[in-house]
Amino acid sequence: CFAFDAECSDLETILDAQTAILYPIMLPDRLELLLQRADGLIQATVLNNR
Repeated sequence: CFAFDAECSDLETILDAQTAILYPIMLPDRLELLLQRADGLIQATVLNNR
């Protein structure tokens, strides 16, 4: 949950070793997945095989 009146925090300060945030980005020809973890960002590409 996000509150619009909440104070912003840096992700590195709020992510612990057991927390991750998944950003799915839908593009016309593929799906890009970004996984933000405390130790960095992981990117994966899923291609559309139609």
